[in-house]
Amino acid sequence: MCDDLSPWEQDAIAALEATFEQVARRRDIEAQQSLMKLEKGFREAAMAIAQLYSTQSRENYQAFRTAACKLTDFYKESKDSINSEREKSKELGRVQRDQESVKWLRSRRRMIRREEMLGKMANRSPPPCLPPPAVSPMERQILTKRSNFDLRNRNSPQRRSPRPGPSSQPCMHRCSTNCNKELSNIQNTLDDFTVSSPPRTEKTSRKRALQLFDDAVYDYKRQKINEFKPYPHHEPPNDEF
Repeated sequence: MCDDLSPWEQDAIAALEATFEQVARRRDIEAQQSLMKLEKGFREAAMAIAQLYSTQSRENYQAFRTAACKLTDFYKESKDSINSEREKSKELGRVQRDQESVKWLRSRRRMIRREEMLGKMANRSPPPCLPPPAVSPMERQILTKRSNFDLRNRNSPQRRSPRPGPSSQPCMHRCSTNCNKELSNIQNTLDDFTVSSPPRTEKTSRKRALQLFDDAVYDYKRQKINEFKPYPHHEPPNDEF
């Protein structure tokens, strides 16, 4: 909630919230009463049909079953229609509220005070609008001078940064000469440097060793498989003479 609410606005909001709670509570009670009344009528009708069937012969069972089914369907449809009508009444109430708000807004000016909106919703007359505080001639003169000063500064051209004069050119020449000397020293230092492949790190050598291990294990398993292969169906060669 806003901190700048006046006592009148706080009272109006409290009254609106109390009205909302009262209307919602009354609507729930009415809906429950309607459902209870419908259920009571359904039970009485079902009891009457059952007594009518029990007093007569058993040959009318088909008609009794049909009547019981029809009554049950009617009860369910009535219950659903009550719930749907309740939702439709809510929607209709929102539409009517919006229509009344639009009609009220058309008769108002562009800027609407918060008190006026709360007064319209709570059916209360808003408090009168207080006039703005009076300004003394001295304060009016100070405000006028300040506004004129702001306009004059706003319309004035922007200042540009001065261009470098001839006095700064020797300094720039000296800086470029020093940079060239430093670059030549770096080139002389790099003349004896030979680019070679970087040394193999520990991680790379470890990976290669694991790969060799896996290859060796795979070769060993393949050799064992070849040793235990069965002979073909023909008889093995006889080495005896």
